[in-house]
Amino acid sequence: MSGRRSSLDPPGDAAGFRLLVRSIPAGERYWRFFRSHHTNPMGWDASAQSRFSCPKRSDFGVVYGAQTFTGAFVETIIRDTRDGVGSRAPVRFDEIKGRCAVLLEVRRRLTLVDLTGQGPINMGVPSDVLRWSNHRAGQRWSAFFHDHPDRPDGIIYPSRLDGGINLAVYDRAVTSLGPLERRPLLEWDGPLADAIDELEVAIKS
Repeated sequence: MSGRRSSLDPPGDAAGFRLLVRSIPAGERYWRFFRSHHTNPMGWDASAQSRFSCPKRSDFGVVYGAQTFTGAFVETIIRDTRDGVGSRAPVRFDEIKGRCAVLLEVRRRLTLVDLTGQGPINMGVPSDVLRWSNHRAGQRWSAFFHDHPDRPDGIIYPSRLDGGINLAVYDRAVTSLGPLERRPLLEWDGPLADAIDELEVAIKS
């Protein structure tokens, strides 16, 4: 039973698997939120249980970015807290106070596995890799992509929460991203106000 392949697992052999990729040119910008006590905005937690982190926890790291400030807010702070809540989304003030936001710029062209649009269907990637709140399938496929002979820089994918575009960049390509500006989340006045309004957030003490 333990050796049986699940329908959610990637193929056993990556050599003959054709990756569909998208190139992200230098100059594009993405947002990343992180805890304020971290000194390096480009760091990662090898033990993290994120969607595309290494299932073995140590073989590689992943740095995430969102195309919009609001998208980063959804992915980092809102997440599933809105489920079953008909009124404004409750967010504790400390969740905002304790974070920083950094605007990242692509400094070298990135080649990313394309899980947007028809990409997953054409590659045979199960929908659970993107849509399931349990991250096991996503982690197994991420490891498969990471170890593929084409050596992609990471993954571009739609958020399961709001459909916005996100990046998951493998540690081997993190130097292709550069921080332009880092501030405490509360100091990004305009983007933060827009996100709170757009997402109908209620700040709680």
